[in-house]
Amino acid sequence: MKNKYITLIFILIELTLFPFAVFIFPNNRIIQYSAVVIAFIYSIYMSFKKDDQLIITIALFNTLIADFFILLLEKYIEVGMIFFIITQLAYFFLVFKNEDKTKAIIHLSVLGVLLIGSITGVLLILKDSVNMIIIESCIYGSLLLTNMAFSFTNFKLFKTVSIGLLLFVFCDLGVAYGFLKDMGLVYSEFISGLPFNYVWIFYLPSQALISLNE
Repeated sequence: MKNKYITLIFILIELTLFPFAVFIFPNNRIIQYSAVVIAFIYSIYMSFKKDDQLIITIALFNTLIADFFILLLEKYIEVGMIFFIITQLAYFFLVFKNEDKTKAIIHLSVLGVLLIGSITGVLLILKDSVNMIIIESCIYGSLLLTNMAFSFTNFKLFKTVSIGLLLFVFCDLGVAYGFLKDMGLVYSEFISGLPFNYVWIFYLPSQALISLNE
């Protein structure tokens, strides 16, 4: 019963922070970061109550470090991306350890194809414009997409984690749009004119759902 009350309080706090982080103060990084901190604290508590929660706590800890560099400091992006890759490696381990041998082989094969294909693709297309962040993004994106896809193949075990990772993908599509827009490669008047933070509308609930691990 105590765990249910703690979970209810956690959900209420995240629901309260959501409109502030997304709509009211869409550029307030302290409010946004605090939502991830609270998800991490909740996950620490639940690590003593649930199987596999420790892995999620490790992932959220690395997410916090990554967001510290990218969100709060807004520099050392390459360092932040390393911690986001570690985050996805933790989710990879979470999903992979619960797969049978056949599914695990398929998982590794798909991940390998995505990694090699994406890195080869950017090297061929961008050539001299390739930098560390782009290579890190290929690694991170390959892990995230396969983690999300294969978590859904075991949805009974990873209900909120699967949905959280899917929202993570939508969030990163927004991040990618912002990155490409800054490079002058794409522009959408509709997306750029949105009066709310379209990244955090996905990112905040993704972290909350993953930490719930239901």
